[in-house]
Parts: sequence; structure tokens; C-alpha cells
Amino acid sequence: MFSVLLSVYHKENPEFLQCSIDSICNQTLNPDEIVLVKDGPLTDSLERVIQESCEKYPNKIIIVPLRKNNGLGIALNEGLKHCTHEIVARMDTDDIAKPERFEKELAILEKYHNIDVVGSWVDEFIDSPKNIIATRKVPEAQKQIRQYSKFRTPVNHPSVVFRKKAVIAAGGYQDIKLYEDYDLWVRMMQNGALFYNIQESLLLFRITENTYKRR
Repeated sequence: MFSVLLSVYHKENPEFLQCSIDSICNQTLNPDEIVLVKDGPLTDSLERVIQESCEKYPNKIIIVPLRKNNGLGIALNEGLKHCTHEIVARMDTDDIAKPERFEKELAILEKYHNIDVVGSWVDEFIDSPKNIIATRKVPEAQKQIRQYSKFRTPVNHPSVVFRKKAVIAAGGYQDIKLYEDYDLWVRMMQNGALFYNIQESLLLFRITENTYKRR
């Protein structure tokens, strides 16, 4: 049993959100719950997608509303409190999970009980999932992941599945704009957490103008 954790705010695209939720709910191994944090007031179109998704996937989506926009770190930390399962998968609300993503990632956690975080490569696309422009590859094993982390984030955040207790033990997500994930991974490594990256792409990562601005 596992949860999926997402956060949405008012500037996001309703169509992208719908595609993201649909990809989560049409897996070879489906989550038991989706915890969706509303990071402040949303547009009517985003609210409509959320309402329709709740009707489409009954008893699946848990809504966590925040009174104001706090940023991703705070939103995810709040959402994590509402995840009722020990295994939590992350997902961004403009990306698309490939159908076997959760099955393959949870198989690693099932087999290796000492591993705390499992990620994968991601395919970056523009406009259409058929228009893949690059694959963002990350190293496989702990030694290489630690070395890689000295220069850049060692796992693709929207692709990860983790053990909730390991994240909480390291202090959870912090309010560090644009570096919420990198900061968390470093603290988890310092705390003894073990990482693994599946050496194939299990997620379609949407590239927009805002992506380049963040980078």
C-alpha cells in the first residue's frame, strides 16, 4: 500500500493536471491514495479538474487545502502529514508517469528493505509526450549517487518513491525555494539514508519556458 503526494498552485495548467492524475490512476500498480495539496487559492478551472477527478476516481484523492500560497517545500511537508502509508511516491502536476512506474519502483523497496529512496531516469518532452528532446540520466548505486550529489541533484524528484520515516528522520522538506529536493536528499544522505536509481525512464517530464527559467 502506498500514497502519491502532489502539490498544485494557481499558475498551473488544468489540462496538465488532468493528464498527471490520469497517469497516476492508470498504472499497472495503482496507489491506495493520492494526497493533493492545494497550495493556496486556485483558479476555477483547476478547481473544476480536481472536482471532476474526485468523481472519476472516488475515494482515491485526499485534498489538503492551504489558506495561502506557501511554496513547494511547505506544501509537500504538510501533505506528507496526510499520507497514511509508509511508502510515498512523489509526482509533479504537469508530468506524466509511465504505466509501469510504481510497479517497478516499489519492487525495489520490497526486495531491498535497506533502501530508502528509489528514483529513475526521466524523458523530457515539449508540448507532446511524443516529442521527447532528452533523457535526464542519474547514476544507479549509492557510491556514484553520493559523488554525483556534490555537483547536482542525484535523483529526479518527480520520479521518486521513498520511505516516509526516512524523510521525516532527516527533517522533511524545508522552505528553500527551487532547492527543496536537493536540500532534502543531502540531509537524508548525511542521516544514513540509502538511494537507488532505476536505469530506465519511468516518467515523462514536461519542459516549458518556466523550466528553463528555473534552471
